[in-house]
Amino acid sequence: MGEYFKCPNCKSLLRKSALDQAYSQAASVSIIGGSSTEKCPACGIDIDRIAIINGIYDVKKKWWQFWK
Repeated sequence: MGEYFKCPNCKSLLRKSALDQAYSQAASVSIIGGSSTEKCPACGIDIDRIAIINGIYDVKKKWWQFWK
């Protein structure tokens, strides 16, 4: 699963939290603590955290994007 996802409303590029990245890499997640949504910092919409973890909004990085 990816490290970045797009907001389904405004299409802003967002980085997954460390916890969401860990859950994305796990084989299955039965219980997730904390909030069931994450708020987009750009538009304020609530995004379903399970969809983020499952990679529904993931963005594939291209070689010229996101230099580290």
